[in-house]
Amino acid sequence: MAESQPPGLPFDGELYRNRLMVPLRYVIAIPHYIWWAVFRLFVTIVAPINWILTVILGRPPDVLQEFLGGYIKYRTQLVAYLTLMADGYPGFAAVLRYPVEATVPEAPEWNRLLALFRPIILIPAYIGVVLVTWVLIGFTVIAIVASLILGMMPIRLQFLGLTLLRFVNETAAYSFMLTSTYPSLTPRNGASW
Repeated sequence: MAESQPPGLPFDGELYRNRLMVPLRYVIAIPHYIWWAVFRLFVTIVAPINWILTVILGRPPDVLQEFLGGYIKYRTQLVAYLTLMADGYPGFAAVLRYPVEATVPEAPEWNRLLALFRPIILIPAYIGVVLVTWVLIGFTVIAIVASLILGMMPIRLQFLGLTLLRFVNETAAYSFMLTSTYPSLTPRNGASW
């Protein structure tokens, strides 16, 4: 089995934030909260089906891979917007360019035995995601204050947020059978954070 690349997280480098929109973004994102809840409902149904089919077939079906990859891309854009890692309003389909985008690699062929035990192997990464989520909440509070005062996101704070978001994406891609690379908080080759 060839090692597949983890999902990437390109960033366009724009750090300025519209001070007026910083507090308002949580109100104007209400349609996204509803859409995200519906999307997550379908992901909750599709992910176990994808796991079973991957164990049986040795790779995820293309349509399920595309759907789950689309969810990771959409969630990345929305979370980047809500945590102030990006300033522009995200789209609902994650097909347009956005300052922070997830790139999801093509799913590899799977060793069926490894695929079968994936839920157990993921336990440490899921614990990490819970901890990272709490850190992202604190990060968002600091980002709001910094963006209101400075009118921009401090670069080190941006890189911290991107690192945390990348870890969450890698865990999702690994759990959805889209990559064979175990999630890590350490920087990947070529990443500056």
